[in-house]
Amino acid sequence: MLYVVLRFIVAAGLIIAILPLVSVWASSEDDSHLQRTWARTDHPVATGRVNRTWMWGPHEHIQAFVEPYADAPGGERLVHYNDKSRMEDNSYRADEPPWDVTNGLIALELITGMMQTGDTSFEQRAPADVQVAGDPHPNSPTYATFNSVLDDPPLPVGSLITQTIDKSGDVQNESDLELLGVTAEHYVPETDHTVASVFWEFMNSSGEVYQHGVFGHDSLFESPFFATGLPVTEAYWMSVPVGGVLQHVLGQCFERRCLTYSPGNDPGWKVEAANVGQHYYQWRYIDDVPTDDGDDGTEPDPTATPQPTPSLAPTVTPQPTPPPAPTATPQPTPSPAPTATPEPTVTPLPTATPTPAPTATPQPTATPTLASEPNCLNAMEREFLTLINEYRQQNGLSTLANSEALNIASYNHSVDMGERGYFSHDTPEGLSPQDRAEIAGYPHGTGENLTAGRNTAQDAFNAWRASPGHDDNMLFEGYETIGIGRAEVPGSQYGVYWTTKLGLVEDEAPTC
Repeated sequence: MLYVVLRFIVAAGLIIAILPLVSVWASSEDDSHLQRTWARTDHPVATGRVNRTWMWGPHEHIQAFVEPYADAPGGERLVHYNDKSRMEDNSYRADEPPWDVTNGLIALELITGMMQTGDTSFEQRAPADVQVAGDPHPNSPTYATFNSVLDDPPLPVGSLITQTIDKSGDVQNESDLELLGVTAEHYVPETDHTVASVFWEFMNSSGEVYQHGVFGHDSLFESPFFATGLPVTEAYWMSVPVGGVLQHVLGQCFERRCLTYSPGNDPGWKVEAANVGQHYYQWRYIDDVPTDDGDDGTEPDPTATPQPTPSLAPTVTPQPTPPPAPTATPQPTPSPAPTATPEPTVTPLPTATPTPAPTATPQPTATPTLASEPNCLNAMEREFLTLINEYRQQNGLSTLANSEALNIASYNHSVDMGERGYFSHDTPEGLSPQDRAEIAGYPHGTGENLTAGRNTAQDAFNAWRASPGHDDNMLFEGYETIGIGRAEVPGSQYGVYWTTKLGLVEDEAPTC
């Protein structure tokens, strides 16, 4: 089944949804070549056979759907948004791997604001004011930042990289960064830029891959530029908070992705791709809609993801969803809470212990505080339970039982988002929805919907019903139970936060 994404004209409500955690890919018969491309590098990661960064992301951002493209047959093509990129069906031009699936030039689109709608057609928008790496921070560089350095001259091959960039695009030099030993290594004449040594090594690396149904050793990328495209900027050190600690992170943007290098990370996670797929989806489908400035009482926007299908790999890692900013479709990016404003200088030396990557990291490091008593539904939450069960009955589906464990997980997440000022399926420490469900005592597969700024059960229900992915979650026939958590958090950005967690196995009901 294809999921057609509708553009939301939203003045109210931030919503986010996550797929059930029983698969790493929601497959359809139409996207097998996209699935094959994902599996080649990320199936070994998903199954725990290797400890390295994701090339696409642990899960899909949203199921494959048809997106307009002027020069594709019929003016549209199948696409699939992942954390790290967007896969595009290019089989009408190339019928052999790897080029039957392409990455969009979406990093360049985010930087320039030129949204590509065909081979030679574009729609001008504002460059994306979305942070490239690190925890949310008002002074961290964004994609728009890199617009100002597209024409900077290339660094000489072999020179040590010591240049820094801040959000305003101001480029400075910090000689102490020579100690990190990163050099400009590979000059690309087509774009007149030089690839940093750490990124060139990554782009030419090899390791365990999964192809033709078996694991083997091969180059991770069939071509060094297959996943990234050509470089469109030089590499710059950025001072960004990571895990609450200011660090120097090297960033370089290419046509298709922006890569980051965090010296203090574990070896397999030093180089990562920014969550360009998530950021682009938000920019293309959400951020062109007027949004509030945080002071006018308007609310954040929905996001959604689809139902489970047979697992490609024996894993229960969760499906990602969009970034914490207002969004209208799936997958969040784990993003720790804001930290103090960067100081003028930060020591460039790696920290003694590995810190979380500036993009999604698969390992949780902390647990949220659980409700002290079994969480029974209040009147507003009971009203939502009635609404969703009536809706399911109207569509020929069974009603959902109420789960005490999922109530606790839902309520605690709603409170945590409000108190710590984030909006995401993953906590600032990297705990996924499945982690949170298991901590609360529910070990089975789950899906999750989030929204904020909506006061009543009817408001939350209406918003999710109007969002295709959220609606798919509410109407997925495999769910048997639900947890509901509505939290009022005075002084928080949105005031009211809703979390619903839908479970595949019925468990103990509240003793209320």
